[in-house]
Amino acid sequence: MIVTRSVVHSDILYNIGLVGYWFFFLLGLFGIFSLLYKLKEKQLTWILIYFLLITCVASAFVFGIAHLTASIFIFLIFLKLRETYLSTKNRVSLLLMLAFLIMLLGHLFFMFLSLHGYIYVLAETCNLIAYFVLLFAFVKLIKS
Repeated sequence: MIVTRSVVHSDILYNIGLVGYWFFFLLGLFGIFSLLYKLKEKQLTWILIYFLLITCVASAFVFGIAHLTASIFIFLIFLKLRETYLSTKNRVSLLLMLAFLIMLLGHLFFMFLSLHGYIYVLAETCNLIAYFVLLFAFVKLIKS
């Protein structure tokens, strides 16, 4: 008689990490959004944070919803940064605008991940380039 034991794979830690990652990432985007658009109403802020939390929990079950939410925030941030760049013609504003545009492209690519595996590489490359552009803008800002 052969006895085998099987280990039941648990995704609890993965889902906790995924929800935590998306919560803090979307909370950071919301922070940038609220600073750029000068949100001052506390009730609206708490309602939006509540919806962010719901989005993060849903992201463990529905693929792409967190990327869609991030894309919306990034697009709104990009629009405000574009407006700022067009009014100031500042090089750092241009870098910030480009960084968020590239980040937006990366998150849009993530939503089409099911089409082909190489889209993941393209999306992560866009995000990496966006973070390098943000770092470069930060260095330019510090030096000036």
